[in-house]
Amino acid sequence: MRDRRRKTNSWDIAHLAGVSQSTVSRALRGDPMVCAITRQRILDVARQLNYHVDKNASSLRRQHTGTLALLFFEEPTTDDSAINPFFHSMLGSIIRACSRQGYDLLVSFQDLLRDWLADYEDSHKADGIILLGYGDYLAYRDRLETLIAIGPLGALRATGRRLPEDAAVVGFDGIPMGAVTRPALTTVSQDTKRAGEVLVASLINQIDGRSVENMILPPRLVVRESCGGRATIDLV
Repeated sequence: MRDRRRKTNSWDIAHLAGVSQSTVSRALRGDPMVCAITRQRILDVARQLNYHVDKNASSLRRQHTGTLALLFFEEPTTDDSAINPFFHSMLGSIIRACSRQGYDLLVSFQDLLRDWLADYEDSHKADGIILLGYGDYLAYRDRLETLIAIGPLGALRATGRRLPEDAAVVGFDGIPMGAVTRPALTTVSQDTKRAGEVLVASLINQIDGRSVENMILPPRLVVRESCGGRATIDLV
Protein backbone atom coordinates (compact mmCIF):
# COMPACT_ATOMS: atom_id res chain seq x y z
CA MET A 1 0.00 0.00 0.00
CA ARG A 2 1.22 3.47 -0.83
CA ASP A 3 1.92 5.76 2.11
CA ARG A 4 -0.76 8.46 1.75
CA ARG A 5 1.52 10.99 3.44
CA ARG A 6 4.01 10.63 0.58
CA LYS A 7 3.56 12.61 -2.63
CA THR A 8 2.50 10.48 -5.59
CA ASN A 9 5.18 9.96 -8.23
CA SER A 10 5.43 8.38 -11.66
CA TRP A 11 6.60 5.07 -10.15
CA ASP A 12 3.25 4.74 -8.36
CA ILE A 13 1.41 5.28 -11.62
CA ALA A 14 3.64 2.77 -13.42
CA HIS A 15 2.91 0.11 -10.77
CA LEU A 16 -0.87 0.51 -10.95
CA ALA A 17 -0.95 0.86 -14.76
CA GLY A 18 1.30 -2.16 -15.29
CA VAL A 19 3.88 -0.32 -17.39
CA SER A 20 7.43 0.96 -16.98
CA GLN A 21 8.20 4.33 -15.40
CA SER A 22 9.70 5.55 -18.67
CA THR A 23 6.44 4.74 -20.47
CA VAL A 24 4.56 6.79 -17.88
CA SER A 25 6.91 9.74 -18.46
CA ARG A 26 6.45 9.53 -22.24
CA ALA A 27 2.68 9.23 -21.95
CA LEU A 28 2.37 12.20 -19.60
CA ARG A 29 4.32 14.46 -21.94
CA GLY A 30 2.21 13.39 -24.93
CA ASP A 31 4.77 11.25 -26.75
CA PRO A 32 3.00 9.80 -29.83
CA MET A 33 5.12 6.65 -29.54
CA VAL A 34 2.87 5.53 -26.65
CA CYS A 35 -0.25 3.88 -28.04
CA ALA A 36 -3.60 5.54 -27.35
CA ILE A 37 -4.95 2.71 -25.14
CA THR A 38 -1.85 2.66 -22.92
CA ARG A 39 -1.77 6.46 -22.69
CA GLN A 40 -5.42 6.56 -21.63
CA ARG A 41 -4.85 3.88 -18.96
CA ILE A 42 -1.92 5.88 -17.57
CA LEU A 43 -3.92 9.12 -17.59
CA ASP A 44 -6.81 7.42 -15.79
CA VAL A 45 -4.48 6.13 -13.05
CA ALA A 46 -2.80 9.55 -12.75
CA ARG A 47 -6.21 11.16 -12.35
CA GLN A 48 -7.22 8.65 -9.69
CA LEU A 49 -4.04 9.39 -7.75
CA ASN A 50 -4.52 13.14 -8.21
CA TYR A 51 -1.11 13.30 -9.84
CA HIS A 52 0.02 16.52 -11.54
CA VAL A 53 3.10 16.81 -13.73
CA ASP A 54 5.80 19.11 -12.34
CA LYS A 55 6.62 20.89 -15.61
CA ASN A 56 9.59 22.76 -14.15
CA ALA A 57 11.27 19.61 -12.81
CA SER A 58 10.57 17.75 -16.04
CA SER A 59 12.09 20.58 -18.09
CA LEU A 60 15.23 20.66 -15.94
CA ARG A 61 15.74 16.92 -16.31
CA ARG A 62 15.40 17.11 -20.09
CA GLN A 63 17.19 20.48 -20.33
CA HIS A 64 14.12 21.75 -22.16
CA THR A 65 12.10 24.91 -21.58
CA GLY A 66 8.78 23.19 -22.30
CA THR A 67 8.02 26.08 -24.66
CA LEU A 68 7.72 26.39 -28.44
CA ALA A 69 7.98 29.73 -30.27
CA LEU A 70 5.69 30.78 -33.12
CA LEU A 71 7.04 33.69 -35.17
CA PHE A 72 4.96 35.67 -37.68
CA PHE A 73 5.96 38.08 -40.38
CA GLU A 74 4.12 41.38 -40.05
CA GLU A 75 1.92 41.82 -43.13
CA PRO A 76 -0.32 44.61 -44.45
CA THR A 77 -3.91 43.72 -43.49
CA THR A 78 -7.30 45.42 -43.42
CA ASP A 79 -7.29 45.33 -39.60
CA ASP A 80 -4.64 46.01 -36.95
CA SER A 81 -3.54 42.38 -36.55
CA ALA A 82 -0.73 42.56 -39.16
CA ILE A 83 -1.21 38.78 -39.53
CA ASN A 84 -2.23 37.10 -42.77
CA PRO A 85 -5.87 35.97 -42.23
CA PHE A 86 -4.93 32.52 -43.50
CA PHE A 87 -2.82 31.97 -40.39
CA HIS A 88 -5.56 32.91 -37.90
CA SER A 89 -7.26 29.52 -38.05
CA MET A 90 -3.91 27.72 -38.02
CA LEU A 91 -2.94 29.62 -34.87
CA GLY A 92 -5.79 28.04 -32.93
CA SER A 93 -4.79 24.57 -34.11
CA ILE A 94 -1.15 25.14 -33.12
CA ILE A 95 -2.14 26.35 -29.64
CA ARG A 96 -4.34 23.30 -29.04
CA ALA A 97 -1.67 20.90 -30.34
CA CYS A 98 0.95 22.44 -28.05
CA SER A 99 -1.39 22.14 -25.07
CA ARG A 100 -2.07 18.47 -25.77
CA GLN A 101 1.67 17.81 -25.96
CA GLY A 102 2.36 19.64 -22.69
CA TYR A 103 4.09 22.65 -24.26
CA ASP A 104 3.52 26.36 -23.76
CA LEU A 105 3.48 28.55 -26.87
CA LEU A 106 5.32 31.87 -27.20
CA VAL A 107 3.94 34.01 -30.05
CA SER A 108 5.74 37.05 -31.46
CA PHE A 109 6.53 38.91 -34.67
CA GLN A 110 9.74 38.45 -36.62
CA ASP A 111 11.91 41.54 -36.48
CA LEU A 112 13.44 42.08 -39.91
CA LEU A 113 15.84 44.71 -38.57
CA ARG A 114 17.98 42.27 -36.59
CA ASP A 115 19.05 38.64 -36.53
CA TRP A 116 15.94 37.50 -34.66
CA LEU A 117 16.53 33.79 -35.30
CA ALA A 118 19.98 33.88 -33.71
CA ASP A 119 18.54 35.86 -30.79
CA TYR A 120 16.00 33.13 -30.09
CA GLU A 121 18.63 30.41 -30.32
CA ASP A 122 21.04 32.24 -28.00
CA SER A 123 18.41 33.16 -25.41
CA HIS A 124 17.02 29.60 -25.13
CA LYS A 125 13.53 30.99 -24.86
CA ALA A 126 12.10 27.97 -26.63
CA ASP A 127 12.99 24.40 -27.53
CA GLY A 128 11.96 24.91 -31.15
CA ILE A 129 10.65 27.59 -33.51
CA ILE A 130 7.77 27.54 -36.00
CA LEU A 131 7.99 30.19 -38.72
CA LEU A 132 4.81 31.30 -40.47
CA GLY A 133 5.39 33.54 -43.45
CA TYR A 134 7.64 33.76 -46.49
CA GLY A 135 11.40 33.65 -46.72
CA ASP A 136 11.64 36.42 -49.30
CA TYR A 137 9.29 38.62 -47.31
CA LEU A 138 10.03 41.98 -48.95
CA ALA A 139 9.27 40.65 -52.44
CA TYR A 140 6.16 38.91 -51.12
CA ARG A 141 4.95 42.10 -49.41
CA ASP A 142 5.17 44.02 -52.68
CA ARG A 143 3.00 41.40 -54.41
CA LEU A 144 0.53 41.00 -51.55
CA GLU A 145 -1.39 44.22 -52.12
CA THR A 146 -2.22 43.21 -55.78
CA LEU A 147 -2.53 39.04 -55.76
CA ILE A 148 -5.46 39.03 -53.23
CA ALA A 149 -8.68 37.74 -54.77
CA ILE A 150 -11.31 39.60 -52.72
CA GLY A 151 -10.28 43.01 -54.08
CA PRO A 152 -11.04 42.19 -57.73
CA LEU A 153 -14.61 41.20 -56.81
CA GLY A 154 -15.42 44.82 -55.90
CA ALA A 155 -13.45 46.18 -58.85
CA LEU A 156 -15.37 44.04 -61.32
CA ARG A 157 -18.70 45.06 -59.85
CA ALA A 158 -17.65 48.72 -60.02
CA THR A 159 -17.09 48.39 -63.77
CA GLY A 160 -20.49 46.78 -64.30
CA ARG A 161 -19.17 43.24 -64.82
CA ARG A 162 -21.38 40.37 -63.69
CA LEU A 163 -20.00 37.35 -61.86
CA PRO A 164 -19.82 34.63 -62.99
CA GLU A 165 -21.47 35.59 -66.30
CA ASP A 166 -18.74 38.00 -67.46
CA ALA A 167 -15.78 36.85 -65.39
CA ALA A 168 -14.73 34.22 -62.87
CA VAL A 169 -12.54 34.77 -59.80
CA VAL A 170 -10.74 32.08 -57.79
CA GLY A 171 -8.80 32.66 -54.58
CA PHE A 172 -6.33 30.52 -52.69
CA ASP A 173 -6.08 29.58 -48.98
CA GLY A 174 -9.79 29.57 -48.17
CA ILE A 175 -9.92 32.37 -45.56
CA PRO A 176 -13.39 32.65 -43.89
CA MET A 177 -14.02 36.11 -45.39
CA GLY A 178 -14.32 34.52 -48.83
CA ALA A 179 -17.55 32.77 -47.84
CA VAL A 180 -19.37 36.03 -47.03
CA THR A 181 -18.32 38.19 -49.98
CA ARG A 182 -20.86 38.99 -52.68
CA PRO A 183 -20.65 36.91 -54.72
CA ALA A 184 -19.11 34.27 -52.45
CA LEU A 185 -15.54 33.53 -53.54
CA THR A 186 -14.46 30.23 -55.08
CA THR A 187 -11.22 29.16 -53.44
CA VAL A 188 -8.62 26.45 -53.04
CA SER A 189 -8.94 25.66 -49.34
CA GLN A 190 -6.21 24.16 -47.17
CA ASP A 191 -6.69 22.06 -44.04
CA THR A 192 -5.28 24.53 -41.51
CA LYS A 193 -6.34 22.41 -38.53
CA ARG A 194 -4.34 19.42 -39.73
CA ALA A 195 -1.47 21.66 -40.85
CA GLY A 196 -1.12 23.12 -37.34
CA GLU A 197 -1.14 19.66 -35.78
CA VAL A 198 1.51 18.38 -38.19
CA LEU A 199 3.76 21.40 -37.60
CA VAL A 200 3.76 20.89 -33.85
CA ALA A 201 4.15 17.11 -33.99
CA SER A 202 7.03 17.34 -36.47
CA LEU A 203 8.85 19.96 -34.41
CA ILE A 204 8.51 17.95 -31.18
CA ASN A 205 9.71 14.81 -32.94
CA GLN A 206 12.78 16.71 -34.08
CA ILE A 207 13.38 18.09 -30.58
CA ASP A 208 13.19 14.56 -29.13
CA GLY A 209 15.60 13.20 -31.73
CA ARG A 210 13.04 11.24 -33.75
CA SER A 211 12.90 11.16 -37.52
CA VAL A 212 10.73 13.69 -39.34
CA GLU A 213 9.23 13.17 -42.79
CA ASN A 214 7.82 15.75 -45.17
CA MET A 215 4.04 15.56 -45.52
CA ILE A 216 1.82 16.90 -48.29
CA LEU A 217 -1.71 17.83 -47.20
CA PRO A 218 -4.12 17.78 -50.17
CA PRO A 219 -6.22 20.94 -50.61
CA ARG A 220 -9.88 21.17 -51.61
CA LEU A 221 -11.52 23.21 -54.34
CA VAL A 222 -14.54 25.01 -52.87
CA VAL A 223 -16.70 26.23 -55.76
CA ARG A 224 -18.95 29.20 -54.94
CA GLU A 225 -20.85 31.89 -56.85
CA SER A 226 -17.77 33.67 -58.21
CA CYS A 227 -17.36 30.66 -60.53
CA GLY A 228 -21.04 29.83 -60.90
CA GLY A 229 -21.69 26.98 -58.51
CA ARG A 230 -21.45 25.41 -55.08
CA ALA A 231 -19.38 22.28 -54.52
CA THR A 232 -16.37 20.94 -52.67
CA ILE A 233 -13.83 18.88 -54.60
CA ASP A 234 -10.82 17.11 -53.10
CA LEU A 235 -7.63 17.82 -55.04
CA VAL A 236 -5.07 15.00 -55.17
